Parts: sequence; structure tokens; C-alpha cells
Amino acid sequence: MRSALGWSLVDVTFGYGSHAPLYSHFDFTVAPGSLVHIAGPSGAGKTSLIALMTGEAVPSGGRVVVKINGCGSLTGRSPFGRILSWTYTFSWQLSIRVRLSP
Repeated sequence: MRSALGWSLVDVTFGYGSHAPLYSHFDFTVAPGSLVHIAGPSGAGKTSLIALMTGEAVPSGGRVVVKINGCGSLTGRSPFGRILSWTYTFSWQLSIRVRLSP
């Protein structure tokens, strides 16, 4: 069963410090029950997008809306978090995994 959660970023503007905005008047919707894959090169804004969706980052303009099937919508800080996977593998991790393998 897929999640009953969905998100909408509506007219979102977001950036870091004095740099040009990473997103400017950006709209993005994930319908409840949808499966979305976010991919792109390093520095493209994938982590920033997830931070906006989970409320870890606050847009300087626009709004983030969390949609919950059967419960309406929430605006403002998201009540959800995230767990990032470790993206680097070091040789000592590989040797441990090889030794522990059957």
C-alpha cells in the first residue's frame, strides 16, 4: 500500500545566503500515493528539495503544503523527517562486508 501523503510546493523561492536563488517561483506536486524518483548531478538541488518538503528548510517565498488523504492539508512546517543513506563507501567497509559474507 502506497503512502496517503502528498506535497505541493507552490510558487516557492529558495536559496542559500547571498547566492542567487536555487529555486525561483518553483511549482512541484507529488500526489498522494505517487512514487517519485529524484535524481540529478551533485549540486543540482535534490537535497534542498527534500529539505523543503520535510520542513527542514523554509522558502523565502511561496508555500509548502503537505496533503494527507482523509485529513485535508497542512501548511507551514512539515511534521515529517527524513533519513539519508550514506553515499560513500570506504575500503574498510568493503573488507568488513566481505569477511561477514557467507
